[in-house]
Parts: sequence; C-alpha cells; structure tokens
Amino acid sequence: MGRWTRFILRNRKGVLALWLCIVILGIFSGTKLNSHLTTSLNIPRSASAQTDTLLAQHFNENIEGTFTVIYPFKNATNSQIASFENQILIASRVIPTSSIAEQKALGGILLVNINSSLSLTRAAEYTTLFRNELHRNGLSEALVTGPPAIKSDVTPVLDSDLHRGEIIGAIVALLLLLLVLGFTIQVLVPFIFAAGSISATIGLVLLIAQHFLVVLYVPNIVELIGLGLAVDYSLLILFRFRKESADQSGEINESIVRTMASAGRTVAISGLTVAIALSTLIFVPIPFIRSLGIATALVPLISIAAAFSLQPVLLSFFPASPDLRGLRTKPFKSLVSFIIGRPLIVAGTSIAVLFVLASSALGLHITPSSLTAIPDQLESQQALNI
Repeated sequence: MGRWTRFILRNRKGVLALWLCIVILGIFSGTKLNSHLTTSLNIPRSASAQTDTLLAQHFNENIEGTFTVIYPFKNATNSQIASFENQILIASRVIPTSSIAEQKALGGILLVNINSSLSLTRAAEYTTLFRNELHRNGLSEALVTGPPAIKSDVTPVLDSDLHRGEIIGAIVALLLLLLVLGFTIQVLVPFIFAAGSISATIGLVLLIAQHFLVVLYVPNIVELIGLGLAVDYSLLILFRFRKESADQSGEINESIVRTMASAGRTVAISGLTVAIALSTLIFVPIPFIRSLGIATALVPLISIAAAFSLQPVLLSFFPASPDLRGLRTKPFKSLVSFIIGRPLIVAGTSIAVLFVLASSALGLHITPSSLTAIPDQLESQQALNI
C-alpha cells in the first residue's frame, strides 16, 4: 500500500493528466450514450419474446419498431378518411422500411399502425421527423405513439430529471461538506473525485452498450451513486488525513501514505462489499436488470481505483492547513452528548420515525416501466389515453 501511494505521489502530474483525460472522455461518452440506451423490456426465451419472434417471422410485425398514429376527425366522409390515410402513408415514408400494418376508423378516431424493421433505438430517431412530416401534410392534430415514440419522448424527461437530481445532489453535498469540513478548499476534493469516477464509469457503460442491452435510466443511477460514494470515501480519507497531519510531524507525503494505509483499506473493503452486493443483479436472467447490475457494480470498483490514485494526488494539492488539522466538529460533539444523555428517548423517537417512513412502502406499486408512469403531457401518452 505504502509503495503504491509513494509511486502515485512521485508521478502525480501524470496521474492528474490521466484522470483529466478520463473526465474529457467521459463527457464525450455521455453525449453519445443516449443513442445506445433503450426502454426495451424484452426477456429472452420468455413467452412474450417467442411471440414477438413469431410475429416478426410470419407476419412481418416488429413490435419495437412500430409507430401508432391517432388522428381525431369529425363528420368526415369515407373519401376524406381515405385521404387522411393516404397523407399518413406519405408521411411515413421518412421511416426506412415502413409499411402500413393496420388502419381503423371508429368513433371519430383514425388509428394507423406503421410497421418497420428498425430496432427500438434506431426507430426512435425518426419520431420527430415523422411528426414533422405529418404536420407538413396537413395532419397537425395527429398524435404519434408506440415504443419508438415513447422512447423518444421519455429520454429528454429522464435527462431533465437527471440534471435536476445532479443539481440537488450537488447542493446537498456542498452543504454537508461545508458543515463537516468548514470553509476550506478541501470541499472541492469530493467533487473532483466524483467527476473522475463518474466519467470513467460512463465511458465503460458506453462500451458495454455497444454489445449489450442497457436501459435508459442507467446514467441517472450511475451519477447519483457515484456522487454519494465520492462524498463518503473522500470524507473518510480527508478526516484521517487531517488526523495524521495533526498527530505526526514530517513531510506531507508521509501523512498521505499513512492515511491511505488506514482509511484506504476501509474504502477498499467498503467498495468491494457494495460492488459484490450490486453485482448479484447480474445473475437475474433479464437483460435490463443485468444492465443495472453491471453498471452499478462498476461505480464502487472505479471509486476504489480513484481513491487509490486520484485521491492521494488531490490531498497533495489540497493539504490541510495548520488551523484545519486540529479542527473539531463541535456541533457533532454536542449531538453525541445529547444522544448519550437520553438514550431511551432518542431510540424510541428514531424507531417511530423509521416506522412512519417505512409505512409508505405499503402504498408502493412496483412495476417494470409501466405505461401509466409516462407523464400525461407527452404526446405519446396522450395518444395512448385516447
């Protein structure tokens, strides 16, 4: 452990340059990742998968590449309905390999299913173009749904939620770090740590998505878990580093070596435990569950790598000042004193709060990406409601 840490510190500029490259590659990978993600819930060898195969082989129907157009009309004649159908047919030509699979007019609603041989991800790319063509052909009230349209509509919503979650998570983490570490430049360490570990994970997920099914919300989970672990591990190492700097005199590099020999071992055990726990999802024979297991197991493993390479370098760039080395967190001391002085009251209150929070699970309805969870303001959901 000591030899490795000393090697990292001797080559800290090279290590920092390497992680900078990883961050840049991670940002680039993030811009390319969405096009490789899917909302597919296909389960190989299941009855539904076998049915999809039969439909594709014998009826030329590709469920995940099918668009459905809903067009409301009032008091239209048969010839007008035929004109609407022809306009939809013309607009659908922007979708490669498209063909009309079904047409129905009932109760003032025209329903047209448009089949294609495209994959879900590839078909979703034509959703906006198809909608624009419908408007260009005079069908401005037409609504488009189906698996490709749902994926196209849900992706920006998930991206927006991810960015909102990132902002909220970063603000909460910053407040926590300021409370624990005080107003010091060391509060930047967890965020730099998070940038490196998350970027590396996103890059690996992009490589995995080239060959395996990866669900659409994997980036959300990776980034939020990555931020949490970065704060957790950085705080653990920073506090140990401050103690080593205060208790031992000598060169800062030796304080870092002693820190990594103690706190680093704790981080390694914690990260491996989390990775093993999350990797059990890989054994579930469902592709989209497996993708969650693979992606989330990578986060703690890469966090360990960052802790043993990037973190020592950051400590050498952001050392604890003499005033910070002996810093004592007085609010936490007061809290501990309060808890020790009133153990039964605190225990009873804590258990009651936990029961109240856990009771919400009774009203939890768990489902794998139910269509009812799609926001009502999205065009694909409005069409489904009709």
